[in-house]
Amino acid sequence: MIGSLKAMQDAQFKERVVTAALQELKSHGRVNWTSFTAQWGVSRASVEYRWIPLYQEIGTRGLMNGKSSGRKPRIQLSEASANYLRMLYVKSNRERGRGSMTAAARYAARTDDPANPLTPQERRAILNCGRSKHNLSVSIRRAMRGADALTADYRDPRTMQLGGAYAPGTIRMTVDAETGEARRLHAGERWVGDDGSVNFCVCVPWPWGGDPCSDRYGVRVGRYQLLAVLDVRGDRCMAWSYTMRDRDSYRAEDICALYDHAFRGCGYIPAEMVSEGGSWQSRRVLEFLRMAGITMISAKGRPHQKVIEPWFGRIWTALSMRTQGQIGRYRGEMKRENDLLMKARAGSIDPRRVFPTLEGAMNSIEWAVQYENHDIHHSKEYGDWTAEDDYQRSIAEHPRPAYSLDLGYLALRERVQVTVRRFGMVAVSAESPLGFSRKYHFSCPDLIGFNRARVWVHFDPMASPVQATITLAEPFEDHPAGTLVADSVPCLNSAAEMIRDEVGIWRINWSDGVGESIRVKKLSRLAVRRELRALSLDGNRLAAISEISAPEGITKQLGIAAAAAAEAKEDAELPAIMSRMELAAS
Repeated sequence: MIGSLKAMQDAQFKERVVTAALQELKSHGRVNWTSFTAQWGVSRASVEYRWIPLYQEIGTRGLMNGKSSGRKPRIQLSEASANYLRMLYVKSNRERGRGSMTAAARYAARTDDPANPLTPQERRAILNCGRSKHNLSVSIRRAMRGADALTADYRDPRTMQLGGAYAPGTIRMTVDAETGEARRLHAGERWVGDDGSVNFCVCVPWPWGGDPCSDRYGVRVGRYQLLAVLDVRGDRCMAWSYTMRDRDSYRAEDICALYDHAFRGCGYIPAEMVSEGGSWQSRRVLEFLRMAGITMISAKGRPHQKVIEPWFGRIWTALSMRTQGQIGRYRGEMKRENDLLMKARAGSIDPRRVFPTLEGAMNSIEWAVQYENHDIHHSKEYGDWTAEDDYQRSIAEHPRPAYSLDLGYLALRERVQVTVRRFGMVAVSAESPLGFSRKYHFSCPDLIGFNRARVWVHFDPMASPVQATITLAEPFEDHPAGTLVADSVPCLNSAAEMIRDEVGIWRINWSDGVGESIRVKKLSRLAVRRELRALSLDGNRLAAISEISAPEGITKQLGIAAAAAAEAKEDAELPAIMSRMELAAS
Protein backbone atom coordinates (compact mmCIF):
# COMPACT_ATOMS: atom_id res chain seq x y z
CA MET A 1 0.00 0.00 0.00
CA ILE A 2 2.82 2.39 0.89
CA GLY A 3 4.64 1.53 -2.34
CA SER A 4 1.52 2.20 -4.43
CA LEU A 5 1.03 5.60 -2.77
CA LYS A 6 4.66 6.54 -3.41
CA ALA A 7 4.37 5.59 -7.08
CA MET A 8 1.23 7.68 -7.45
CA GLN A 9 2.90 10.74 -5.86
CA ASP A 10 5.90 10.39 -8.19
CA ALA A 11 3.61 10.18 -11.20
CA GLN A 12 1.74 13.32 -10.13
CA PHE A 13 5.06 15.19 -9.73
CA LYS A 14 6.22 14.10 -13.16
CA GLU A 15 2.92 15.21 -14.64
CA ARG A 16 3.36 18.73 -13.20
CA VAL A 17 6.91 18.89 -14.59
CA VAL A 18 5.81 17.74 -18.03
CA THR A 19 2.83 20.16 -18.04
CA ALA A 20 5.10 23.07 -17.14
CA ALA A 21 7.59 22.14 -19.88
CA LEU A 22 4.86 21.81 -22.51
CA GLN A 23 3.32 25.13 -21.43
CA GLU A 24 6.69 26.95 -21.74
CA LEU A 25 7.29 25.31 -25.11
CA LYS A 26 3.88 26.48 -26.34
CA SER A 27 4.34 30.04 -25.05
CA HIS A 28 7.98 30.69 -26.10
CA GLY A 29 8.57 28.04 -28.76
CA ARG A 30 11.44 26.65 -26.73
CA VAL A 31 12.36 25.62 -23.16
CA ASN A 32 15.16 27.25 -21.23
CA TRP A 33 16.46 23.98 -19.85
CA THR A 34 19.10 25.64 -17.66
CA SER A 35 16.61 27.56 -15.55
CA PHE A 36 13.92 24.83 -15.89
CA THR A 37 16.09 22.03 -14.51
CA ALA A 38 17.32 24.27 -11.70
CA GLN A 39 13.73 25.15 -10.78
CA TRP A 40 12.35 21.61 -10.73
CA GLY A 41 15.50 19.68 -9.78
CA VAL A 42 15.32 17.26 -12.69
CA SER A 43 17.49 16.46 -15.69
CA ARG A 44 16.75 17.58 -19.23
CA ALA A 45 17.18 14.05 -20.61
CA SER A 46 14.51 12.60 -18.27
CA VAL A 47 11.97 15.32 -19.13
CA GLU A 48 12.62 15.79 -22.85
CA TYR A 49 13.40 12.25 -24.00
CA ARG A 50 11.44 10.05 -21.53
CA TRP A 51 8.60 11.74 -19.68
CA ILE A 52 7.18 13.94 -22.44
CA PRO A 53 6.95 11.10 -25.07
CA LEU A 54 5.34 8.71 -22.53
CA TYR A 55 2.86 11.37 -21.38
CA GLN A 56 1.87 12.27 -24.94
CA GLU A 57 1.43 8.59 -25.83
CA ILE A 58 -0.47 7.03 -22.89
CA GLY A 59 -1.03 9.87 -20.41
CA THR A 60 -0.36 9.85 -16.68
CA ARG A 61 -0.14 6.02 -16.54
CA GLY A 62 3.05 6.18 -18.60
CA LEU A 63 4.75 8.29 -15.92
CA MET A 64 4.29 5.68 -13.15
CA ASN A 65 7.37 3.77 -12.12
CA GLY A 66 7.40 0.17 -13.38
CA LYS A 67 9.37 -2.84 -12.18
CA SER A 68 12.83 -3.05 -13.65
CA SER A 69 13.37 -6.02 -15.92
CA GLY A 70 16.85 -6.46 -14.52
CA ARG A 71 19.86 -7.81 -16.28
CA LYS A 72 19.21 -10.22 -19.11
CA PRO A 73 20.12 -13.86 -18.38
CA ARG A 74 23.44 -15.05 -19.70
CA ILE A 75 21.72 -17.89 -21.51
CA GLN A 76 18.15 -18.73 -22.46
CA LEU A 77 17.44 -22.50 -22.30
CA SER A 78 15.27 -24.19 -24.85
CA GLU A 79 12.17 -26.07 -23.64
CA ALA A 80 13.78 -29.46 -24.36
CA SER A 81 16.90 -28.54 -22.40
CA ALA A 82 14.85 -27.27 -19.46
CA ASN A 83 12.84 -30.52 -19.34
CA TYR A 84 16.05 -32.58 -19.47
CA LEU A 85 17.60 -30.64 -16.58
CA ARG A 86 14.38 -31.00 -14.58
CA MET A 87 14.41 -34.76 -15.13
CA LEU A 88 18.03 -35.04 -13.91
CA TYR A 89 17.23 -32.91 -10.85
CA VAL A 90 14.36 -35.23 -9.91
CA LYS A 91 16.66 -38.25 -10.17
CA SER A 92 19.51 -36.70 -8.20
CA ASN A 93 19.28 -37.81 -4.58
CA ARG A 94 21.17 -35.13 -2.66
CA GLU A 95 18.88 -34.20 0.25
CA ARG A 96 15.63 -35.36 1.84
CA GLY A 97 12.88 -34.44 -0.57
CA ARG A 98 15.23 -32.44 -2.81
CA GLY A 99 17.86 -32.92 -5.47
CA SER A 100 21.02 -31.04 -6.47
CA MET A 101 20.80 -28.29 -9.09
CA THR A 102 24.58 -28.06 -9.56
CA ALA A 103 25.06 -31.84 -9.87
CA ALA A 104 22.20 -32.18 -12.37
CA ALA A 105 23.39 -29.23 -14.49
CA ARG A 106 27.05 -30.28 -14.55
CA TYR A 107 26.13 -33.89 -15.32
CA ALA A 108 24.06 -32.69 -18.30
CA ALA A 109 26.92 -30.47 -19.51
CA ARG A 110 29.62 -33.15 -19.22
CA THR A 111 27.89 -36.32 -20.51
CA ASP A 112 27.33 -37.39 -24.10
CA ASP A 113 23.93 -39.00 -23.68
CA PRO A 114 22.18 -39.35 -27.08
CA ALA A 115 18.99 -38.02 -25.47
CA ASN A 116 20.81 -34.93 -24.16
CA PRO A 117 19.39 -31.87 -26.03
CA LEU A 118 21.82 -29.26 -24.57
CA THR A 119 23.66 -27.17 -27.17
CA PRO A 120 27.42 -26.43 -26.95
CA GLN A 121 26.65 -22.85 -25.89
CA GLU A 122 24.42 -24.12 -23.05
CA ARG A 123 27.09 -26.60 -21.94
CA ARG A 124 29.78 -23.90 -21.80
CA ALA A 125 27.49 -21.55 -19.86
CA ILE A 126 26.87 -24.26 -17.24
CA LEU A 127 30.52 -25.25 -16.86
CA ASN A 128 31.62 -21.60 -16.52
CA CYS A 129 29.38 -21.22 -13.45
CA GLY A 130 31.50 -23.40 -11.23
CA ARG A 131 30.14 -25.78 -8.55
CA SER A 132 27.86 -23.36 -6.69
CA LYS A 133 24.18 -23.19 -7.57
CA HIS A 134 24.22 -19.45 -6.83
CA ASN A 135 26.47 -18.94 -9.86
CA LEU A 136 24.08 -20.78 -12.20
CA SER A 137 22.17 -18.70 -14.68
CA VAL A 138 18.64 -17.65 -13.71
CA SER A 139 17.08 -19.67 -16.54
CA ILE A 140 18.91 -22.81 -15.37
CA ARG A 141 17.77 -22.42 -11.75
CA ARG A 142 14.21 -21.69 -12.82
CA ALA A 143 14.11 -24.88 -14.86
CA MET A 144 14.78 -26.97 -11.73
CA ARG A 145 13.29 -24.80 -8.99
CA GLY A 146 9.72 -26.13 -9.21
CA ALA A 147 10.64 -29.82 -9.37
CA ASP A 148 10.54 -30.56 -5.63
CA ALA A 149 6.98 -31.88 -5.90
CA LEU A 150 8.07 -34.12 -8.78
CA THR A 151 10.97 -35.34 -6.66
CA ALA A 152 8.62 -36.36 -3.84
CA ASP A 153 6.34 -38.18 -6.29
CA TYR A 154 9.34 -39.93 -7.90
CA ARG A 155 10.73 -41.21 -4.60
CA ASP A 156 7.50 -42.06 -2.76
CA PRO A 157 4.27 -41.73 -4.77
CA ARG A 158 2.17 -42.90 -1.81
CA THR A 159 3.41 -40.13 0.48
CA MET A 160 2.93 -37.57 -2.28
CA GLN A 161 -0.62 -38.76 -2.79
CA LEU A 162 -1.47 -38.71 0.91
CA GLY A 163 -0.01 -35.23 1.38
CA GLY A 164 -1.42 -33.77 -1.80
CA ALA A 165 -3.59 -30.70 -2.13
CA TYR A 166 -7.24 -30.72 -1.15
CA ALA A 167 -10.01 -28.18 -0.63
CA PRO A 168 -10.81 -27.75 3.09
CA GLY A 169 -14.39 -27.06 4.06
CA THR A 170 -16.03 -29.03 1.21
CA ILE A 171 -16.05 -32.62 2.49
CA ARG A 172 -19.33 -32.13 4.37
CA MET A 173 -21.00 -30.32 1.47
CA THR A 174 -23.15 -31.48 -1.44
CA VAL A 175 -25.09 -29.99 -4.34
CA ASP A 176 -28.84 -29.78 -3.79
CA ALA A 177 -30.75 -31.66 -6.48
CA GLU A 178 -33.61 -29.14 -6.55
CA THR A 179 -31.86 -25.78 -6.29
CA GLY A 180 -28.49 -26.76 -7.77
CA GLU A 181 -26.69 -24.85 -5.01
CA ALA A 182 -24.11 -26.12 -2.55
CA ARG A 183 -25.35 -26.91 0.96
CA ARG A 184 -24.28 -28.93 3.97
CA LEU A 185 -25.13 -32.63 3.99
CA HIS A 186 -28.18 -33.85 5.86
CA ALA A 187 -27.89 -36.73 8.31
CA GLY A 188 -28.02 -40.06 6.50
CA GLU A 189 -27.18 -38.70 3.06
CA ARG A 190 -23.55 -39.83 3.05
CA TRP A 191 -21.72 -42.38 5.20
CA VAL A 192 -18.06 -43.38 5.25
CA GLY A 193 -16.52 -46.67 6.34
CA ASP A 194 -12.95 -47.68 7.10
CA ASP A 195 -10.81 -49.97 9.23
CA GLY A 196 -8.34 -49.22 11.99
CA SER A 197 -5.71 -51.56 13.44
CA VAL A 198 -6.19 -51.53 17.19
CA ASN A 199 -2.76 -51.08 18.75
CA PHE A 200 -3.44 -52.88 22.00
CA CYS A 201 -3.58 -56.66 22.34
CA VAL A 202 -6.75 -58.44 23.47
CA CYS A 203 -7.22 -61.87 25.10
CA VAL A 204 -10.02 -63.75 23.28
CA PRO A 205 -11.50 -66.89 24.97
CA TRP A 206 -10.60 -69.94 22.87
CA PRO A 207 -11.34 -73.25 24.60
CA TRP A 208 -10.77 -75.31 21.44
CA GLY A 209 -6.97 -74.92 21.50
CA GLY A 210 -4.81 -75.28 18.41
CA ASP A 211 -1.80 -73.17 19.42
CA PRO A 212 0.53 -73.08 22.47
CA CYS A 213 -1.25 -70.10 24.04
CA SER A 214 -4.82 -71.43 23.81
CA ASP A 215 -3.71 -74.99 24.68
CA ARG A 216 -2.22 -73.77 27.96
CA TYR A 217 -4.31 -70.75 28.96
CA GLY A 218 -7.56 -71.12 26.97
CA VAL A 219 -7.22 -67.75 25.18
CA ARG A 220 -5.81 -66.38 21.96
CA VAL A 221 -4.15 -62.96 21.88
CA GLY A 222 -3.91 -60.41 19.06
CA ARG A 223 -4.66 -56.83 18.01
CA TYR A 224 -7.34 -57.52 15.39
CA GLN A 225 -9.36 -54.95 13.40
CA LEU A 226 -11.88 -52.26 14.30
CA LEU A 227 -14.32 -51.53 11.44
CA ALA A 228 -16.51 -48.45 11.75
CA VAL A 229 -19.15 -46.51 9.79
CA LEU A 230 -19.65 -42.74 10.29
CA ASP A 231 -22.22 -40.22 9.13
CA VAL A 232 -20.25 -37.61 7.17
CA ARG A 233 -22.37 -34.63 8.27
CA GLY A 234 -21.21 -34.59 11.88
CA ASP A 235 -18.90 -37.63 12.45
CA ARG A 236 -21.58 -39.57 14.32
CA CYS A 237 -20.56 -43.25 14.56
CA MET A 238 -23.43 -45.37 13.23
CA ALA A 239 -21.96 -48.83 13.93
CA TRP A 240 -18.67 -50.57 14.58
CA SER A 241 -17.36 -54.11 14.48
CA TYR A 242 -14.37 -55.72 16.17
CA THR A 243 -13.28 -58.49 13.80
CA MET A 244 -11.04 -61.24 15.18
CA ARG A 245 -9.37 -63.38 12.53
CA ASP A 246 -5.98 -64.98 12.11
CA ARG A 247 -3.27 -62.53 11.01
CA ASP A 248 -5.43 -59.63 12.25
CA SER A 249 -7.25 -59.38 8.91
CA TYR A 250 -10.85 -58.96 7.73
CA ARG A 251 -12.84 -59.92 4.63
CA ALA A 252 -15.66 -58.62 2.46
CA GLU A 253 -18.24 -60.58 4.45
CA ASP A 254 -17.23 -58.67 7.59
CA ILE A 255 -17.89 -55.35 5.81
CA CYS A 256 -21.30 -56.54 4.56
CA ALA A 257 -22.20 -57.70 8.07
CA LEU A 258 -21.22 -54.27 9.43
CA TYR A 259 -23.33 -52.47 6.81
CA ASP A 260 -26.33 -54.72 7.47
CA HIS A 261 -25.96 -54.20 11.22
CA ALA A 262 -25.78 -50.41 10.76
CA PHE A 263 -28.80 -50.30 8.40
CA ARG A 264 -30.90 -52.44 10.73
CA GLY A 265 -29.86 -50.38 13.74
CA CYS A 266 -30.93 -47.00 12.31
CA GLY A 267 -33.77 -48.40 10.17
CA TYR A 268 -32.81 -46.65 6.91
CA ILE A 269 -30.21 -46.65 4.14
CA PRO A 270 -27.90 -43.73 3.23
CA ALA A 271 -27.84 -42.27 -0.25
CA GLU A 272 -24.04 -42.50 -0.65
CA MET A 273 -21.20 -44.51 0.85
CA VAL A 274 -17.57 -43.33 0.78
CA SER A 275 -15.18 -46.31 0.63
CA GLU A 276 -11.48 -46.87 0.16
CA GLY A 277 -10.07 -49.66 -2.01
CA GLY A 278 -9.33 -53.31 -1.21
CA SER A 279 -12.11 -55.28 0.46
CA TRP A 280 -14.26 -52.14 0.75
CA GLN A 281 -14.67 -52.15 -3.05
CA SER A 282 -14.78 -55.91 -3.54
CA ARG A 283 -17.36 -57.46 -5.83
CA ARG A 284 -19.48 -58.68 -2.93
CA VAL A 285 -19.56 -55.31 -1.15
CA LEU A 286 -20.35 -53.40 -4.37
CA GLU A 287 -23.21 -55.80 -5.11
CA PHE A 288 -24.58 -55.28 -1.60
CA LEU A 289 -24.54 -51.49 -2.07
CA ARG A 290 -26.10 -51.80 -5.52
CA MET A 291 -28.91 -54.02 -4.28
CA ALA A 292 -29.58 -51.57 -1.44
CA GLY A 293 -29.67 -48.63 -3.89
CA ILE A 294 -26.61 -46.85 -2.44
CA THR A 295 -24.16 -44.87 -4.61
CA MET A 296 -20.53 -45.71 -3.88
CA ILE A 297 -18.01 -42.83 -3.82
CA SER A 298 -14.46 -44.12 -4.27
CA ALA A 299 -11.87 -42.63 -1.92
CA LYS A 300 -9.11 -44.99 -2.99
CA GLY A 301 -5.79 -43.30 -2.26
CA ARG A 302 -7.49 -40.05 -1.15
CA PRO A 303 -7.54 -39.99 2.67
CA HIS A 304 -8.55 -36.30 2.76
CA GLN A 305 -11.92 -37.37 1.35
CA LYS A 306 -12.67 -39.48 4.43
CA VAL A 307 -13.66 -37.77 7.69
CA ILE A 308 -13.16 -41.10 9.43
CA GLU A 309 -9.35 -40.81 9.34
CA PRO A 310 -9.11 -38.07 12.04
CA TRP A 311 -11.97 -39.80 13.88
CA PHE A 312 -9.80 -42.91 14.37
CA GLY A 313 -7.03 -40.67 15.72
CA ARG A 314 -9.40 -39.24 18.33
CA ILE A 315 -10.62 -42.74 19.23
CA TRP A 316 -7.05 -43.96 19.79
CA THR A 317 -6.37 -40.96 22.03
CA ALA A 318 -9.46 -41.70 24.14
CA LEU A 319 -8.61 -45.42 24.34
CA SER A 320 -5.06 -44.68 25.46
CA MET A 321 -6.50 -43.19 28.66
CA ARG A 322 -9.01 -46.00 29.17
CA THR A 323 -7.35 -49.26 28.14
CA GLN A 324 -4.88 -51.36 30.07
CA GLY A 325 -1.47 -50.75 28.49
CA GLN A 326 -0.37 -47.87 26.30
CA ILE A 327 -1.34 -47.45 22.64
CA GLY A 328 1.72 -46.95 20.44
CA ARG A 329 1.25 -44.52 17.57
CA TYR A 330 4.74 -44.47 16.06
CA ARG A 331 7.54 -46.87 15.21
CA GLY A 332 9.46 -48.19 18.18
CA GLU A 333 6.80 -47.39 20.77
CA MET A 334 5.37 -50.93 20.78
CA LYS A 335 8.60 -52.89 21.28
CA ARG A 336 7.75 -53.89 24.86
CA GLU A 337 4.19 -54.93 23.89
CA ASN A 338 5.44 -56.84 20.83
CA ASP A 339 7.93 -58.79 22.97
CA LEU A 340 5.13 -59.69 25.40
CA LEU A 341 2.88 -60.71 22.49
CA MET A 342 5.49 -63.09 21.08
CA LYS A 343 6.02 -64.66 24.50
CA ALA A 344 2.27 -65.04 25.02
CA ARG A 345 1.72 -66.73 21.64
CA ALA A 346 4.58 -69.10 22.42
CA GLY A 347 2.90 -70.01 25.70
CA SER A 348 5.74 -68.65 27.85
CA ILE A 349 3.57 -66.17 29.81
CA ASP A 350 -0.11 -65.88 30.68
CA PRO A 351 -1.44 -63.06 28.44
CA ARG A 352 -4.35 -62.38 30.82
CA ARG A 353 -1.89 -60.84 33.25
CA VAL A 354 -0.58 -58.19 30.84
CA PHE A 355 -3.34 -57.67 28.22
CA PRO A 356 -7.04 -56.70 28.60
CA THR A 357 -9.77 -59.29 28.18
CA LEU A 358 -12.21 -59.23 25.26
CA GLU A 359 -15.03 -58.01 27.49
CA GLY A 360 -12.88 -55.20 28.88
CA ALA A 361 -11.72 -54.16 25.40
CA MET A 362 -15.30 -54.07 24.07
CA ASN A 363 -16.41 -51.92 27.00
CA SER A 364 -13.50 -49.54 26.38
CA ILE A 365 -14.20 -49.23 22.65
CA GLU A 366 -17.90 -48.66 23.28
CA TRP A 367 -17.06 -45.99 25.85
CA ALA A 368 -14.64 -44.26 23.42
CA VAL A 369 -17.27 -44.23 20.64
CA GLN A 370 -19.92 -42.74 22.92
CA TYR A 371 -17.39 -40.27 24.30
CA GLU A 372 -16.58 -39.07 20.79
CA ASN A 373 -20.25 -38.93 19.73
CA HIS A 374 -21.03 -36.58 22.62
CA ASP A 375 -17.87 -34.47 22.44
CA ILE A 376 -18.03 -30.97 20.92
CA HIS A 377 -16.51 -30.31 17.49
CA HIS A 378 -14.94 -27.01 16.46
CA SER A 379 -14.61 -26.00 12.80
CA LYS A 380 -13.88 -22.71 11.01
CA GLU A 381 -16.16 -23.71 8.14
CA TYR A 382 -19.09 -25.34 10.00
CA GLY A 383 -19.00 -23.84 13.48
CA ASP A 384 -19.44 -25.85 16.70
CA TRP A 385 -21.61 -28.96 17.12
CA THR A 386 -22.01 -32.23 19.01
CA ALA A 387 -22.22 -35.29 16.78
CA GLU A 388 -25.15 -36.95 18.56
CA ASP A 389 -27.29 -33.83 18.99
CA ASP A 390 -26.64 -32.59 15.46
CA TYR A 391 -27.48 -36.02 14.02
CA GLN A 392 -30.75 -36.38 15.92
CA ARG A 393 -31.89 -32.90 14.91
CA SER A 394 -30.99 -33.33 11.23
CA ILE A 395 -32.50 -36.84 10.83
CA ALA A 396 -35.77 -35.61 12.37
CA GLU A 397 -35.97 -32.77 9.84
CA HIS A 398 -34.91 -34.93 6.84
CA PRO A 399 -35.93 -38.61 7.35
CA ARG A 400 -34.47 -41.33 5.15
CA PRO A 401 -36.24 -44.25 3.34
CA ALA A 402 -36.56 -47.47 5.33
CA TYR A 403 -34.11 -50.36 4.95
CA SER A 404 -35.52 -53.57 3.47
CA LEU A 405 -34.80 -56.50 5.78
CA ASP A 406 -34.99 -58.82 2.75
CA LEU A 407 -31.38 -57.92 1.91
CA GLY A 408 -30.01 -59.53 5.06
CA TYR A 409 -28.85 -62.60 3.13
CA LEU A 410 -26.18 -60.46 1.41
CA ALA A 411 -24.41 -60.14 4.77
CA LEU A 412 -24.23 -63.86 5.57
CA ARG A 413 -20.84 -65.38 6.28
CA GLU A 414 -20.43 -67.51 3.13
CA ARG A 415 -21.25 -66.65 -0.49
CA VAL A 416 -20.39 -69.38 -3.01
CA GLN A 417 -21.27 -69.62 -6.73
CA VAL A 418 -22.24 -73.13 -7.91
CA THR A 419 -24.47 -74.86 -10.47
CA VAL A 420 -27.81 -76.45 -9.54
CA ARG A 421 -27.50 -80.23 -10.00
CA ARG A 422 -29.60 -83.38 -9.52
CA PHE A 423 -32.90 -81.58 -10.13
CA GLY A 424 -32.93 -79.14 -7.25
CA MET A 425 -29.75 -79.58 -5.20
CA VAL A 426 -26.63 -77.48 -4.68
CA ALA A 427 -23.40 -78.56 -2.98
CA VAL A 428 -20.90 -76.04 -1.64
CA SER A 429 -17.68 -76.28 0.35
CA ALA A 430 -17.08 -74.00 3.34
CA GLU A 431 -15.17 -73.95 6.60
CA SER A 432 -17.17 -75.59 9.38
CA PRO A 433 -17.19 -74.70 13.09
CA LEU A 434 -14.75 -77.58 13.59
CA GLY A 435 -12.02 -75.65 11.76
CA PHE A 436 -11.88 -77.66 8.53
CA SER A 437 -13.70 -77.46 5.18
CA ARG A 438 -16.63 -79.73 4.45
CA LYS A 439 -19.53 -80.11 2.00
CA TYR A 440 -22.93 -78.54 2.61
CA HIS A 441 -25.90 -79.77 0.53
CA PHE A 442 -29.06 -77.66 0.14
CA SER A 443 -32.30 -78.54 -1.63
CA CYS A 444 -35.93 -77.46 -1.83
CA PRO A 445 -38.82 -77.79 -4.34
CA ASP A 446 -38.26 -74.23 -5.64
CA LEU A 447 -34.90 -75.31 -7.10
CA ILE A 448 -36.39 -77.98 -9.35
CA GLY A 449 -37.12 -75.54 -12.17
CA PHE A 450 -33.58 -74.09 -12.09
CA ASN A 451 -31.56 -77.17 -12.99
CA ARG A 452 -28.08 -76.29 -14.43
CA ALA A 453 -28.48 -72.61 -13.49
CA ARG A 454 -25.52 -70.73 -11.98
CA VAL A 455 -26.56 -69.49 -8.54
CA TRP A 456 -25.13 -67.76 -5.47
CA VAL A 457 -25.56 -69.70 -2.23
CA HIS A 458 -25.62 -67.41 0.83
CA PHE A 459 -25.43 -69.15 4.22
CA ASP A 460 -23.75 -69.12 7.62
CA PRO A 461 -22.12 -72.43 8.62
CA MET A 462 -21.96 -71.19 12.22
CA ALA A 463 -25.74 -70.65 12.45
CA SER A 464 -28.32 -73.01 13.93
CA PRO A 465 -30.06 -74.33 11.92
CA VAL A 466 -27.89 -74.03 8.82
CA GLN A 467 -30.06 -72.54 6.06
CA ALA A 468 -29.28 -70.86 2.75
CA THR A 469 -30.67 -68.14 0.50
CA ILE A 470 -30.14 -68.83 -3.22
CA THR A 471 -30.10 -66.18 -5.96
CA LEU A 472 -29.26 -66.32 -9.67
CA ALA A 473 -25.65 -65.46 -10.46
CA GLU A 474 -26.32 -65.33 -14.23
CA PRO A 475 -29.45 -64.83 -16.35
CA PHE A 476 -31.41 -68.09 -16.65
CA GLU A 477 -34.18 -68.47 -19.24
CA ASP A 478 -36.45 -65.45 -18.61
CA HIS A 479 -35.07 -64.66 -15.14
CA PRO A 480 -32.42 -61.90 -14.77
CA ALA A 481 -29.31 -62.19 -12.63
CA GLY A 482 -29.97 -61.46 -8.96
CA THR A 483 -33.41 -63.08 -8.92
CA LEU A 484 -34.27 -64.61 -5.55
CA VAL A 485 -34.73 -68.33 -6.24
CA ALA A 486 -35.36 -69.69 -2.75
CA ASP A 487 -35.10 -68.53 0.84
CA SER A 488 -34.52 -70.52 4.07
CA VAL A 489 -33.33 -73.57 2.13
CA PRO A 490 -32.47 -76.34 4.66
CA CYS A 491 -29.16 -78.19 4.80
CA LEU A 492 -29.69 -81.88 3.97
CA ASN A 493 -26.51 -83.40 5.36
CA SER A 494 -25.57 -83.62 9.00
CA ALA A 495 -23.85 -80.29 9.76
CA ALA A 496 -22.04 -78.97 12.81
CA GLU A 497 -23.92 -76.04 14.34
CA MET A 498 -22.90 -73.45 16.92
CA ILE A 499 -25.48 -73.29 19.75
CA ARG A 500 -25.48 -71.51 23.09
CA ASP A 501 -26.73 -73.34 26.20
CA GLU A 502 -28.64 -71.88 29.12
CA VAL A 503 -25.44 -70.98 30.95
CA GLY A 504 -24.25 -68.93 27.94
CA ILE A 505 -21.49 -71.29 26.80
CA TRP A 506 -21.13 -71.91 23.06
CA ARG A 507 -21.19 -75.60 22.08
CA ILE A 508 -21.17 -77.57 18.83
CA ASN A 509 -24.34 -79.51 17.94
CA TRP A 510 -24.98 -81.87 15.02
CA SER A 511 -28.12 -81.33 12.94
CA ASP A 512 -30.37 -84.20 11.83
CA GLY A 513 -29.43 -84.32 8.19
CA VAL A 514 -31.13 -87.66 7.41
CA GLY A 515 -34.53 -86.57 8.70
CA GLU A 516 -34.28 -83.26 6.82
CA SER A 517 -33.39 -85.06 3.59
CA ILE A 518 -36.46 -87.33 3.88
CA ARG A 519 -38.75 -84.37 4.58
CA VAL A 520 -37.48 -82.35 1.59
CA LYS A 521 -37.78 -85.40 -0.68
CA LYS A 522 -41.45 -85.89 0.34
CA LEU A 523 -42.16 -82.21 -0.30
CA SER A 524 -40.54 -82.44 -3.73
CA ARG A 525 -42.76 -85.40 -4.66
CA LEU A 526 -45.85 -83.40 -3.76
CA ALA A 527 -44.89 -80.63 -6.16
CA VAL A 528 -46.97 -81.87 -9.13
CA ARG A 529 -49.14 -79.98 -11.60
CA ARG A 530 -51.82 -81.47 -13.89
CA GLU A 531 -53.66 -79.86 -16.80
CA LEU A 532 -56.99 -81.70 -17.38
CA ARG A 533 -59.12 -81.22 -20.50
CA ALA A 534 -62.48 -82.82 -21.39
CA LEU A 535 -64.12 -82.80 -24.88
CA SER A 536 -67.79 -83.00 -25.78
CA LEU A 537 -69.30 -85.27 -28.43
CA ASP A 538 -68.94 -82.59 -31.10
CA GLY A 539 -65.22 -82.21 -30.35
CA ASN A 540 -65.36 -78.87 -28.51
CA ARG A 541 -63.68 -78.32 -25.14
CA LEU A 542 -66.16 -78.92 -22.36
CA ALA A 543 -64.01 -78.18 -19.30
CA ALA A 544 -60.45 -77.23 -18.42
CA ILE A 545 -59.02 -77.80 -14.95
CA SER A 546 -55.54 -76.92 -13.61
CA GLU A 547 -54.65 -79.10 -10.63
CA ILE A 548 -51.60 -78.02 -8.58
CA SER A 549 -50.25 -80.25 -5.81
CA ALA A 550 -47.93 -78.30 -3.52
CA PRO A 551 -46.61 -78.83 0.01
CA GLU A 552 -49.33 -76.56 1.41
CA GLY A 553 -52.15 -78.59 -0.20
CA ILE A 554 -53.99 -79.28 -3.44
CA THR A 555 -55.73 -76.45 -5.31
CA LYS A 556 -57.96 -76.68 -8.41
CA GLN A 557 -58.66 -73.88 -10.86
CA LEU A 558 -61.42 -74.14 -13.49
CA GLY A 559 -60.66 -73.12 -17.03
CA ILE A 560 -62.28 -70.12 -18.74
CA ALA A 561 -64.85 -72.11 -20.71
CA ALA A 562 -65.89 -74.19 -17.71
CA ALA A 563 -66.17 -71.12 -15.50
CA ALA A 564 -68.36 -69.34 -18.09
CA ALA A 565 -70.62 -72.39 -18.41
CA ALA A 566 -70.99 -72.61 -14.63
CA GLU A 567 -71.98 -68.93 -14.42
CA ALA A 568 -74.52 -69.31 -17.26
CA LYS A 569 -76.06 -72.32 -15.50
CA GLU A 570 -76.40 -70.37 -12.26
CA ASP A 571 -78.05 -67.44 -14.09
CA ALA A 572 -80.55 -69.79 -15.75
CA GLU A 573 -81.52 -71.45 -12.48
CA LEU A 574 -81.80 -68.18 -10.51
CA PRO A 575 -85.56 -67.38 -11.37
CA ALA A 576 -86.70 -70.84 -10.32
CA ILE A 577 -84.73 -70.60 -7.07
CA MET A 578 -86.23 -67.19 -6.28
CA SER A 579 -89.79 -68.53 -6.94
CA ARG A 580 -89.26 -71.41 -4.52
CA MET A 581 -87.93 -69.01 -1.88
CA GLU A 582 -91.00 -66.72 -2.25
CA LEU A 583 -93.38 -69.67 -2.04
CA ALA A 584 -91.71 -70.94 1.13
CA ALA A 585 -91.88 -67.49 2.69
CA SER A 586 -95.67 -67.19 2.04
